Amino acid sequence: MPNNQLKLYRIACLILVNAMIFQEFIARRENIHTLQQSLQSEDPLTEFVQQWQLIEEDIDFIPIFRVAENVLLSLPSTPETYQAIRHLGDSALFISRNSAALRHDLMGRIFHRLLADAKYYGAFYTKIPAATILLELAIHSYPSKLDWKDPSSINQLRIADLSCGTGTLLKAGLSSILNKHIDECVRQKQNPSIDAIHRSLIENSIWGFDVIPSAIHLAATSLAIHDPNVDVNQMHLYAVPLGGPSNRLGSIEISGGRRLDIQQSLIGADLGLATPTSDEASATRIPILNICAMNPPFTRSVYGNFLFKGIESTDRRELQNQLRSYLNETHLQANITAGLGSVFVAVGDRLLDQNGIFALVLPKTVLSGSSWEPTRGIFKDYKLKYVISSHEPNNWDFSESVDFSEVLLVLVKELPSNQDATTYVNLWSQPKTSIEALACVDAILRTPPADINALTGISEIRTNGTKFGEILNVNLHDGKNTPWSLAANFAQTDLCRVASCLNRSSIFIPGLGQVGRIRMTQLSNRARLGPDGRDIYDGFALTDTRTTYSALWGHDAQAITRISQSPNQYLAPLVNPLPGRNLRDANVLWRRAGSLMLTKELWLPTNSVVGTVLPRPSLSNVWWPTRWISEDQHIRQQMERRLSLWFNSTLGILTLLMQREETKGAWIKFPKTWYEDLKILDLNLLTDEQNDQLDQTYQEISDSSFLPFPQINQDPIRAQIDETFSNVLGLPPLDELRELLSREPMISMEIP
Repeated sequence: MPNNQLKLYRIACLILVNAMIFQEFIARRENIHTLQQSLQSEDPLTEFVQQWQLIEEDIDFIPIFRVAENVLLSLPSTPETYQAIRHLGDSALFISRNSAALRHDLMGRIFHRLLADAKYYGAFYTKIPAATILLELAIHSYPSKLDWKDPSSINQLRIADLSCGTGTLLKAGLSSILNKHIDECVRQKQNPSIDAIHRSLIENSIWGFDVIPSAIHLAATSLAIHDPNVDVNQMHLYAVPLGGPSNRLGSIEISGGRRLDIQQSLIGADLGLATPTSDEASATRIPILNICAMNPPFTRSVYGNFLFKGIESTDRRELQNQLRSYLNETHLQANITAGLGSVFVAVGDRLLDQNGIFALVLPKTVLSGSSWEPTRGIFKDYKLKYVISSHEPNNWDFSESVDFSEVLLVLVKELPSNQDATTYVNLWSQPKTSIEALACVDAILRTPPADINALTGISEIRTNGTKFGEILNVNLHDGKNTPWSLAANFAQTDLCRVASCLNRSSIFIPGLGQVGRIRMTQLSNRARLGPDGRDIYDGFALTDTRTTYSALWGHDAQAITRISQSPNQYLAPLVNPLPGRNLRDANVLWRRAGSLMLTKELWLPTNSVVGTVLPRPSLSNVWWPTRWISEDQHIRQQMERRLSLWFNSTLGILTLLMQREETKGAWIKFPKTWYEDLKILDLNLLTDEQNDQLDQTYQEISDSSFLPFPQINQDPIRAQIDETFSNVLGLPPLDELRELLSREPMISMEIP
């Protein structure tokens, strides 16, 4: 059986088991057959269909049972089918005996495991502990004017997830609001109204949308089963259209006026129900939101356009064009190069009320990536309350089955002031359960954060003797131009301080304080970067014949270990363009060759060199050919060597790491625009004597191999370079900075 077909059958089975479990809970209080009674029927298929139709007609829960009912009606009436139904029923009976597991979204976890190719729609499902942390902090950040002990006040809340999947974030929001209500009632010595608030939240407050009907089915069940003894008359959970003859764009279309066309059936149709009890096609108006929680789809349009990658290629191109047109028509502030996540944030911004809360799971590049600039532009109208990053090795994300670093963001839609501080939570170890997550949130809320501008002090997030990480405050509006990513890029607070000072051209060493200042300038003021590797592929092919066009090809950690390298490849200009590409002029590309190579990407656990100098100008696929701005070839050669020393010094490496574009933890990239904005030591301001010291050090170490970055504290070559810069700049020894770097999880791949 083909893998895709097997996956479909497995998800269909999960939907059936899910409905069976919920039938069992309903039968405990309604005149509905129990699961055991239905399984004893001679025709279990017909029996389940009848019971589920009865539930839909007399009780509701249509989003849960309509999908399952249609699955059953698609099955043949054969002995094998009946046997399979009874087997699924036995599994449902076993699971239903453990209601606690169901309260923690067990079925959603199974769904995520079955949907192994979650990237089909660019969909990634939030880990339950991460969802708990995010929504607890979001609810805590909601304006205090809401009376959390009053059900009528809570009833006014509107919370939505525009790409809800199986409802993990919505369920976490439900739990967090109930927790807030209980805490406030206990504080005021009142009895909580748990059932009433549960019903009100599901019927009125919670809205969810997704393009996968089976995910909506599980989201409905997950929310309802949180308290299965409470009758729910309606739900606002919708399967929305993606593609089709009209090139529909799913819940993105909500931004076109807060209205969404709704069709009749959840299964096999474009849309979900207008309301769970409606049988007529209509339009649903989306309310103004108080909280928008999302882990939006993440597919990007670089290195081949993968936007809407779950759609057939021809239809996908039409849908991509439709998205571009829609963005132009609606003037959404988004960049599709960053992916659909940027678009969903722009849509959510339009739906949020003033003082509303954004609770987001996004790629970590949102903090620094150039393609995310429009999104950060939206965030300028928000108070950035929390930035939560994971520094746990090989656990850099907050979603299941992803391969990139993520952050949790909590923002309040209110113009920030000069006094507002953002709390950065740098997790050294992620909570593994919801209970650990709640304990972690409690520790975050009761622990005074360290101040990044203070010369000392570390605030640890601890609970029951376990350290989850460190917490610090950063004022992003104090006129110091602190990058958003700076305090999220290191696990250790002291390294965040070092980076913060270096960003202001000041040198901070833990235990010594601020020990000096250096004069810096942007790299683009002193050097020019050559063509991108993609351009090289469009103009050249690799050849084993010696040609005019030399290159440094690849970044072999075993081979490239010195500050001075030789080209390792030759290129031959193409005659014809590659399929689907435009031919680039080899002469134009070659005129931009350089002899200083700056790394385009690094795998920190094994690499050792950031910049290296070649004996002649060359091109590269994974290095940026760089030329010092000077007409004098001798001066250009000298300055490029001095610049390579800076980049391979501890201070130079820190400038790279503190604003890096993090792809996946220790795997980091440095785009051209990023390099052009990068601050470097202004070598033009050094004296002849200072430059002589740099030149002498270069000559002494040019043929020596560096140790990999995890051994930076043991590397005699790096120590020699640092000693030279300490002497040149009048600084104390930089040994402590190398020690701190060697302990960073992204380098050591160990928790400090």
